[in-house]
Parts: sequence; C-alpha cells; structure tokens
Amino acid sequence: MEEPVNIPEKEERTFPRVSVPEKMQIHFSFQGDRYNLSFPKAAEFDTNDLDDLMENIDPRNLSGLIDQMAEWIKANANGYRLVIFKDIKPTTVEELLIAKTGKTLYLPSTNGSFPLDDPYPQKRIVTKEMFMQYLESTGVGAEFTDSACARYVKSKADSGVFSDVWVPILFLEYVIGYIHVWNSDAKRELFTYTVVDTLYQFSKILAHSLEINGYFKDDKLDNDPFVGDIVDISASGMLFTCPNADIFNSLLPDSNLVVNISTPQRNFNIRAGIARCFKNGPSNYIGCHFFFMTREDFSFLFECIYGKPLTDFDVSVFTGQV
Repeated sequence: MEEPVNIPEKEERTFPRVSVPEKMQIHFSFQGDRYNLSFPKAAEFDTNDLDDLMENIDPRNLSGLIDQMAEWIKANANGYRLVIFKDIKPTTVEELLIAKTGKTLYLPSTNGSFPLDDPYPQKRIVTKEMFMQYLESTGVGAEFTDSACARYVKSKADSGVFSDVWVPILFLEYVIGYIHVWNSDAKRELFTYTVVDTLYQFSKILAHSLEINGYFKDDKLDNDPFVGDIVDISASGMLFTCPNADIFNSLLPDSNLVVNISTPQRNFNIRAGIARCFKNGPSNYIGCHFFFMTREDFSFLFECIYGKPLTDFDVSVFTGQV
C-alpha cells in the first residue's frame, strides 16, 4: 500500500498560496451525515471520538445506558437531572450558557469560583472569564460582572449546593440537552475533573446512542456536493468563500470536508479540516487544511499548483521532518 503523506493538523503555510489553476474544478461535501435539527447550535463543538472509557456499554441499549449512568452518578453525587431540549427550551442561566457555548459549566466548590483556566486541549470548560463575558452579553455592566459572578456562586451555596456540574449533550454542532449533577451533602467529596471527564464521556455515548436508535433520522439531510469560490490554494490547504448562508452556518471549525479535485488529467478526493470561518463584508470565508493525502495525490496537486515536480525535500519540509 502506498505510504500516505501525513500532513500537519493545522496548516503552517509551508508552501505559498496561489490562484487556482485554470482547468481545475473543486467541489466540497461534508464528511459524515448532516442534520437539520431544532436544537440550539453551539459556537464550537468537539470532534473527538469516543474513547475506551465506555467500552463496556452497549450504545444500542439506551435505557440500559441511562440506568448505568444514573447508578454511577448516585455513587458520586446526591442529585442529578437529565434534560433533552425536545419539548422544552433553554431558559435558566446555566441552560442558556451551555446551549450557547457547548461547554461544561463546572463549579468545583461554591466556596470558591469557576476555574480560571481550561485544562483541556480542545476547550470544554466555562472559565470565570467566559462566565463574566456571558453576564456582560445579557446586559450586566462590565464593571459589575465580577461581583455578579460572586453573587451567583453565593446563591448556589445559599441553596445548599456544595459542588455543581452541567455537561452539555452534543450531537455534532447541536446542544440537544445536558446532564446536571450536584452535591448538597457536606459529607460527600467535591467534584474533580475525573467526575467531569466521566460525565463528558456519558454525554458523548448518550448522543451516539440516540443517533443509532434513530432519534434524529427524520431530520437527516442529503449530503449533496456544493461549490465555493476559491480565493487561493496551496499544497496544504485553501481559502474559499461560500455564498450559501445555510451551508456556511454548518461549516464549523474542526469539522471535516471531502474535497473533490477535478482536472483534465485526474479526478481525486482528499480530506480537509476547517481551521477557521469568518465574515468580511458580505462574504463568508472558510480556511481549511488538507490532511492524510496519498503521496501520488500530493505529488500531482503540488505539480498542478506550482508547475514543478515534488521533491523529497519538499515532502520532508512539509511534514516537519527537517
């Protein structure tokens, strides 16, 4: 089997961007299924796959999964609630915040405050700064957000809650609900990141279980190819505009596309990860990086774009080997 060219996850602009060759045509399609759901959309979402933490759970058994989750929670907390935003909409501060951000609201101790930093590589936690930014977006003056945050935490303590976690349930970019777990028993331990991690995995496999049990099937979209106006291209990625607003709203950072490149000599598909999406005036821009191309495809694309053969030195520089 041909050795693939392992392109870096985030494009480092090793090679310059140029105009698209005249006879090259490019079409895009989404990698994986797409849906049009009536749930809130998060500004960002986590594309990590399920890990081995839930290897003993059968995702087809939805009721069994919920029972197992409840059993684990009862061993670590004295209160929990599972909510799906099907018949209800987000209304509380916590619900609105996690629906907007797609991140976990974690208050390790009501004698303290929210975490100052997010320890996860793909950010998952609402930090104190984010919470204050949210308060400001609701109309709280910037000079009052710190005291408003302190009052919020105090209100939790006054209600008898010692530790609190709200984990969103994400299906693709949609926040379909959440798992709320709290401790109001002073004899129980405060929640740690181990608890957050386990709840996060439960939320991932719960969303997966809903999918394979057909919960979203009626809202599945056809994955038709779409076109974009290519601004420029390199051997490692491209920048393009997307005139279709509905499609642009579904092109979120860290999601993946299948890119079909057609020339008079060859027609082939490569994978691309979306690095950034932004608006500039009336135009919607998407920057993406290519990854895991075969050596043959990479060599052809390089020569087609730059008009010169690919060398081993080019490959070694591009893959960070020198």
